[in-house]
Amino acid sequence: MTKKKIFINLILLMSLLISATFFYGFLSATNVIKNKGEKVAKNVEKSNNKEDKKELKNTIILGLGDSLTKGIGDEKGEGYFQKTINKLKVDNPKIKGINFAVSGAKTNDLLTTINQNGVVSAIKEANIIVITIGGNDLFPGWDRLSPDMVKNSTFNSKDFNNRMDTIFTSIHKINPNTKIYWLTLYNPFEEFEVLGNTNEYVQLWNFEAEKLSNKYKYVNVIPIFDLFKGKTVSMLYSDNFHPNSIGYEVISERVVQNLSVEINELNGVKNGK
Repeated sequence: MTKKKIFINLILLMSLLISATFFYGFLSATNVIKNKGEKVAKNVEKSNNKEDKKELKNTIILGLGDSLTKGIGDEKGEGYFQKTINKLKVDNPKIKGINFAVSGAKTNDLLTTINQNGVVSAIKEANIIVITIGGNDLFPGWDRLSPDMVKNSTFNSKDFNNRMDTIFTSIHKINPNTKIYWLTLYNPFEEFEVLGNTNEYVQLWNFEAEKLSNKYKYVNVIPIFDLFKGKTVSMLYSDNFHPNSIGYEVISERVVQNLSVEINELNGVKNGK
């Protein structure tokens, strides 16, 4: 073999060795990147799983007020309050509902209720308080309701506002961290034209209620007037005053929409996700 051929063979061999070394290095680098990528992906997945499995907090929702929170008229015996608790428990089994509502209660009755020992203890523990009150103050009873009473309504009296002020401030004093959700009124009498413009009667009351609640950062109003407008025939119980199961179902859906935001904040979950 001539020196020229030996030289050429040496060059070819060196080229092959260099190529093999480069290719091995490339494969090694690729595997390192792949392994690091898989590790990062697993870490991200673990992080997401931790976020998804974030331990939920015990959340106590307290119901106060009158027959609407009590659930009178619901053929299923639940009312909007229990329906709300059942819906919320689907995503958070640590939610607990306590109901101290009293059928027929007026604002002066609620003032008495919130000073009872057992109720005071419940208020101290409650994260959220849901209230329906005022309907029995506004409507004295079907047998006593008249066109003149509707026309000359004094529902926004100083006494009523003072009692509501005392209710809100008393609850806040017992538990400064709880949030209050006050359901305003629907109109059960819109089909009875003989009574006059009852829609206006109820809407004026709702307006005053919302204005009153705006004084307190911890009080939120949940309107339900629109849910029943034009639909009372299918959404009221046989007494033509309380909601039936359908009516309570619709109310509970509105309440869940409002409380879900608060519950997410309590659990450190960003809303809108």
